[in-house]
Amino acid sequence: MLTSIVGSVALLIAVLLLMWYRGAMRGVRRVTRMVWCPLRDRALSVTLEERRDGRRIDVEQCSAFLPPTAVSCGKACLRLTRRPRPAAVESTRLLF
Repeated sequence: MLTSIVGSVALLIAVLLLMWYRGAMRGVRRVTRMVWCPLRDRALSVTLEERRDGRRIDVEQCSAFLPPTAVSCGKACLRLTRRPRPAAVESTRLLF
């Protein structure tokens, strides 16, 4: 009985170490950042999967959704590196 418990715990630890090792070898980390959302037109708090070089891979959580893990947008914030500038207002001629 004791050997099966020890064996189960050892297997669980081995699986967790393998999962951690694969994540570390891929160079992926989980970070929380404020990013600009082009759909909501405001800054939101998101939890991202990010490579070590700073490239964003996936959005895991976003403060725009309830619950935050139910991210159901096109994740355009992954492609933005900074807040876009507002569009310039052009003058138009009046035809009357």
